[in-house]
Amino acid sequence: MVEPPQQPSSDETPSPFHPASVPVRPPGASGCSKPLLIGCGGLVALLGIGFLLLLLNGPKVLQWAFETMEQDLTSRLGPDVTPEDRTRLAAAFADVHRALAKKPPAIDVKKFQAFEGKFLEVASTPRPLTHRDVQDLIRLLEDLAGTPSPAP
Repeated sequence: MVEPPQQPSSDETPSPFHPASVPVRPPGASGCSKPLLIGCGGLVALLGIGFLLLLLNGPKVLQWAFETMEQDLTSRLGPDVTPEDRTRLAAAFADVHRALAKKPPAIDVKKFQAFEGKFLEVASTPRPLTHRDVQDLIRLLEDLAGTPSPAP
């Protein structure tokens, strides 16, 4: 006589028909695990410290950004840019550096956005800067620094 197949015991390998039991969280345990909580808390603390440092060193960061922009622009001046325009561009950047050195920095956000738009326009193309580009940048820098433009 043939015996009927037996049900697998709990010691055997689980099969799709008899899955292994899923571990259950102990009663009363809820929320995030400790490593996740510590990691997220550490990340929030680092972001807070970084934001605080940026607030305290904002003018220095802007000074560095304008120095980098000046180096990029002066290295890409075209042949039609006159020596007078080169001098005015350097003087306009110097005026902006002086305005940033004041406590609090004397920079208008709307004027900065106008300069930023023109800078991004000329920086996005690999061509040399034309006389017209330099004139526009000088005008925007002088406006940003609050220095009057000389009469044409």
